Amino acid sequence: MIVRQFKVTEEEAFFRFNSHPDVMRFIRPVQDRAASAAFFVENLALYRPGEPLGRWYVEEQDTGLFAGVFSFLPVQGTTDIHIGYALMPPFQGRGLATELVRYGTDYFFTHTDKDILYAITDPQNLVSHKVLFKCGFRQLPPKAVNGKETIQFVRSREEYRSTAASGKA
Repeated sequence: MIVRQFKVTEEEAFFRFNSHPDVMRFIRPVQDRAASAAFFVENLALYRPGEPLGRWYVEEQDTGLFAGVFSFLPVQGTTDIHIGYALMPPFQGRGLATELVRYGTDYFFTHTDKDILYAITDPQNLVSHKVLFKCGFRQLPPKAVNGKETIQFVRSREEYRSTAASGKA
């Protein structure tokens, strides 16, 4: 997988992602073209040199096809960061989400000074929970965010270092 910033010419891929009901099932309501275009501009504005914030284009290395989106975004109302990921249907069920979370966790702890990385999931998204557990995240008690029940996961820098040292990051 190749993870990189979206290019201004990739608004169509962003729209296909944000308008796909299966992809958005546990994330947010699907967006029409106008809403997705405005959201795309907001996303591009998040990019800053040397900072990981934003939603990033995920490309299948062998084919160059758009596979999904990976993100580092602020946890609402805090200075904390959460990792996010979602794949287009042809790329689901192939271990790519686990690959993205492992890549993202490594990137986060080697490129930021933050001590905790969060993940926020829908309580019904059991596949995502499995990915996070596999990648060393711990589950926190359920928490309502904007009136919606969520399950939050965390991974600390200390936990990351101990598993990285043992070769299990």
